[in-house]
Amino acid sequence: MRLMSKMYLDKVKWTLREKRKGRPVREIAAAMGVSEIWVKKLCARYKHTPLSEIRYPLPMGRPPKGLHGRREHSAVLAARAALNEGAGGIKKHIVDMLGTNIPHRTIHAVLKEAGDAVSDGSKSGQRKWVRYERRYSNSMWHTDYKLLDDGRWFIAYQDDASR
Repeated sequence: MRLMSKMYLDKVKWTLREKRKGRPVREIAAAMGVSEIWVKKLCARYKHTPLSEIRYPLPMGRPPKGLHGRREHSAVLAARAALNEGAGGIKKHIVDMLGTNIPHRTIHAVLKEAGDAVSDGSKSGQRKWVRYERRYSNSMWHTDYKLLDDGRWFIAYQDDASR
């Protein structure tokens, strides 16, 4: 019977260190409680990466965008100096005068960067309408039911994490 365990950064680094020393994959997998295939996949993934640069688990989600373009930045600051308005007014002004659409969030980020806007703490927290959010899957189920035309009931169960 094979045991599967969660590997964290220190365990991944130990696995790679032992493999680079020449220890057999079978022994490493037995010591970590994972399969030999997983040890081989980790070693292949980080083959040319120094141990100090390994990030595991990999960061999730879309990578963050870079800095705003120079044209967007200068257009927002010029409109701010001329209008002395917020992001909404600046957006309308830029669309009317230049014909370019700069997203509201980008305008606000440029204004924050310049020190002309601040973050509102009350808007950055968890929304109250997100009621059924759970940390782990299968910790809560959502049930819906409907009476069909032929008199039978249709009942659907859905894991809350996948809603």
